[in-house]
Amino acid sequence: MRYVKPTTCIKKYKIKKICFKNFEANKDDEFLQQTRLFIQNIARINNTLVEENGVKELDMPISQSTSDICIRKFVYPQDKSFIKLFQYKYFSERNNRYDYCIIMIDNNYKVYHANMFMAHTNLLAHDLLQFSEEPEIFKFRVNGIDDVLCFCTPTEGIVVWDCDSVPYKVENIPEFKAICLHNSRLFVIDKKNDALIRYSSNKNPLNWNYNAEDGAGKIELNEFRGMIEKLVSFLDNLYVFTKFGISKISVFTSSSGYSISNIFYSSAKIYKNTICVCGQNILFMSQDGLYIFDGYDVKKANEDLSFLLSQYDQSNSKTCYYNGKFYIACKLQYLDDFVDDRCVVNNSLVAFDIEKNDFSVIRNIDVKDLMPINELLLSKLVLCLNGQHSNKLWQICNIEDSEFEFLKRYEIANLTLGDFAKTKIFKAINLFCKYDCDITVQTENKTKTFKI
Repeated sequence: MRYVKPTTCIKKYKIKKICFKNFEANKDDEFLQQTRLFIQNIARINNTLVEENGVKELDMPISQSTSDICIRKFVYPQDKSFIKLFQYKYFSERNNRYDYCIIMIDNNYKVYHANMFMAHTNLLAHDLLQFSEEPEIFKFRVNGIDDVLCFCTPTEGIVVWDCDSVPYKVENIPEFKAICLHNSRLFVIDKKNDALIRYSSNKNPLNWNYNAEDGAGKIELNEFRGMIEKLVSFLDNLYVFTKFGISKISVFTSSSGYSISNIFYSSAKIYKNTICVCGQNILFMSQDGLYIFDGYDVKKANEDLSFLLSQYDQSNSKTCYYNGKFYIACKLQYLDDFVDDRCVVNNSLVAFDIEKNDFSVIRNIDVKDLMPINELLLSKLVLCLNGQHSNKLWQICNIEDSEFEFLKRYEIANLTLGDFAKTKIFKAINLFCKYDCDITVQTENKTKTFKI
C-alpha cells in the first residue's frame, strides 16, 4: 500500500516596503506618484522633520543701539482691531535723524503709528487720517528730497503725510480704484473705465495736468482681458494684472511713448491680494494654484502646494516676501474635520521657499495681514490676526517662545500599495524620532494609533 504524506499549504504574501527617504516625496516610487504629502506645523530641514515656528505678541527694541537688548511691548487702544500694516523709513527734520515707523490701520480705517526704536509703548493716532475704506499705502519722494507716505482710497483720493507735519489732501486728481508708483509717476486705474490707465507727471507725481510740459497722460488697453485688478512696478516695467491675465507697459520716454504687450492669459481668476514682488520674480495665486512670473514667462510653482491652494476660494489671502520665502495667509483643506475656534477667515500660514521649491505650513493661525521688517539689525515678520486676537500685533518666533499651541502632524494621502482590490497586512513601522509621538494608520474600516 502506498502512503502519501499530506502537505501543508502555506500562503505566501508578497512583501512591499514603502520607504520615505529623508521625508521627501519620493516621486520616483511607483506608489507615491499620485500622493500629496502634507505637513502641519512641522518643517523639513536637512532631510529631517523639525518643529515649525510659533507665534507670540510683537516686541520691539527701545533703541537702535546694537548693545541694547531691552525690549518693549505696545499698549493697544481698547476695542480696536488691526487690519493692515506698513513700514515707513524717513528723515525726520524734527529729530534730525532717520526714523523707522510701523503704520497700522484699525477696523474703523483710522491710522496709528509707532517708532520701531524708541522706549514709547503707546500707539499714536492721527485724527486727520481717518478713511471710509481700507487705504492703499505706499512711499514716494516729493521734490526729489522728502520721503512721504501716500494714503489712497477711491473716495478720499490721495492724502500725503510724513509723520512730522500735518496731513494734506491732493486736489484735482482723477477718480481711481487702484494706484501704483512707477518711475517717479503715479499710475491709476480709472474708476469709470476698467480699460483706462492714467498717469501723473514724472517731475512731480502729485501733478496731474494733462499737457506736453507737465507730461501727465493716459493709456487705453485695446484688448480687454477682464477687469484690471492691480498695477505692479517690476524690473523697469509696469505690469497690468487683470482678472485673467497679465500685460506689460514699457518705454516711458515721453507723454505718449509707451508700448503694450500681452504676456499671460488664464481661464482661472487671479487673486489680486496675493500678487507680490519677490526679488527677481512676481508670485501670485489663481483659482488653479500658485504661479511664478519673471517678467517674461509664467509657470506654475510646486504642484503639491498649488493643489492644496486650489481647493478653496483664496480671495481673503494675503502674501509677503521675507528672507527668501513667500508667505501666504490662506485657507487650506485638511484631511481631518478639526476646526480651531481661533480661525474665522483663514486657517493657515504657508512658507514657500522659492529656491528650494519646498514649503511648510503653520496650521490654525488666522492671519489678516503680514509685513516683513528688515531694518538695521532688526528682522521680524509681523502679523495682524483675525478673530479674538485681532486687538494686538504678533510676530513669528521660535516654537519655544510661542504663545499659541500648534498640533504637529505629517500626513500623506491614501496609498493602494500596488493593488487596490487585494487585502494587505500591515507589518511594521520603522521611525527614528527625538520626541514622543503618535502614528495613526487609517484604512477603509479601521483606524489604529501607535504611541512611540
